[in-house]
Amino acid sequence: MKLSTVRLGRNRTAAARVHKRHCVLLPYPDVGALIASGDGWWDRADADVGERHRLDDVSYAPLIVRPGKMVAVGLN
Repeated sequence: MKLSTVRLGRNRTAAARVHKRHCVLLPYPDVGALIASGDGWWDRADADVGERHRLDDVSYAPLIVRPGKMVAVGLN
């Protein structure tokens, strides 16, 4: 199963299960929120519910839209 966060317009994102030519929207704003929803998130992501959109009609967004922390590594 492939998961992604997709953009559905200017201010709307959704977690989605990605297939070859379409994606199925999940009721979470991003993949991070899906994972944070607790035990059983994998089963909820695999449920056969949600709107279907062609991949040509959506664009990809960062997996976790609002991360709690960012870590950067540099080399001098």
